Amino acid sequence: MLASLGGYAVPMIINLFATPILLKELGEAAYGIQTFVNVIIGYITVMEMGLDVGIIKFVAEDRAAGNTGASNRLLSTTLQLYALIGFMGMLTIVFFADFLAQDVFKVPEELVGQATRVFQLAGIGFFASLGMTWGRAVTKGMQRFDITYSVVIVNQMLGVGFGLGAVSLG
Repeated sequence: MLASLGGYAVPMIINLFATPILLKELGEAAYGIQTFVNVIIGYITVMEMGLDVGIIKFVAEDRAAGNTGASNRLLSTTLQLYALIGFMGMLTIVFFADFLAQDVFKVPEELVGQATRVFQLAGIGFFASLGMTWGRAVTKGMQRFDITYSVVIVNQMLGVGFGLGAVSLG
């Protein structure tokens, strides 16, 4: 329960402090693009199709039954599927980043370059987020919520740290 609380509270607190810094450093328009791309990536994550629910269920059942062979096959297959979905999504986003910025979302001309880079980085982030989703499902299926939410906290801290570092470097 405490791990779950920390897994939700710590990222909220980190974002509470990071958001004003990002807003100040990026400016309203660029921050809006960054937020907008995050929303788009969230929608694209639907490509995962709720596979994590099945992973959680079957890993828990296989673990309770002591059936490591079935669990290993499930994890191997779903990891490959997640990698394929993540890789295809990443390539699509990275390849079409400029098209998305200019033609689909009609980003103002002065921000197209930034928006394209943000889309490209978000494509890479999409690939990583699917890996995180798979890992989170596995640890939840193993009922290791301490690991699940510790990784969430570390991931959030690294993500915000990387973001702030990238913004400060220009």
